[in-house]
Amino acid sequence: MPNDIRRLSGDNYTKHRHSVYKIYTINGVFRKPTMTTEIHMTKTLKDVELSVRLRELIETTFPTRGRFGALEDASGLSASRWKNFYYKKQEAAADMVDFWCKKYPMEQNWLLTGVVAPNQADFPFSAPVPRAWEGQTIGDRLNWVIKEWASPSGEQLFSYLEAKSQGRIGASEWSKVVLRLAEPTLEMVQLVCEFRPRFTEWVVLGRLAYEPPVDPTDQASVEKWKLWRNRGVAVRPEEPADLA
Repeated sequence: MPNDIRRLSGDNYTKHRHSVYKIYTINGVFRKPTMTTEIHMTKTLKDVELSVRLRELIETTFPTRGRFGALEDASGLSASRWKNFYYKKQEAAADMVDFWCKKYPMEQNWLLTGVVAPNQADFPFSAPVPRAWEGQTIGDRLNWVIKEWASPSGEQLFSYLEAKSQGRIGASEWSKVVLRLAEPTLEMVQLVCEFRPRFTEWVVLGRLAYEPPVDPTDQASVEKWKLWRNRGVAVRPEEPADLA
């Protein structure tokens, strides 16, 4: 008798995934079940592969300690469900996938398809090619820059960021931002952009400005900006450049 079908005496019913069987036992001996509803027993390869990708994202995003409680806090789905999924007792449920896509839209395409951006091979930065979406925030973009800059993950990443701030911003505060439970403070944005200044405008604006930056306290910077203005370059392009 299959392991996942319990032996019961008399005429009984048991549910196997989406299928219901009528079980007959005669003198304790299992007899061939009668199928009472349509059987959907086989897990598709697509389901399995998506689950593998989601487990990978969980492992690199959420800390090891308290992982399932943190997932429950972030998603509203029970810690026990996340634990059963993570340890391969079930495949990813629709509400788990929906949560991840809404909470972390930057990873949506890869999670759903397993396909990287077509220009990923030539992308010069150490993170997947980012994407834009309506409602994207500074925190979303800052998180991408953190992934591009810092190699640790989980609680090691939170501790790394705390160390880079010389203890001014605690690991618990960084965790809220990385897990998208809170937006970053100005001090956080400043710190990350000091290490990755090339992304500053994109983080703050979501695009690149049409004119060069200027430091009004630095005369050389002011003169450089004046040269740009006097050349008549101050023409706004039709589509400001961005990284998405």
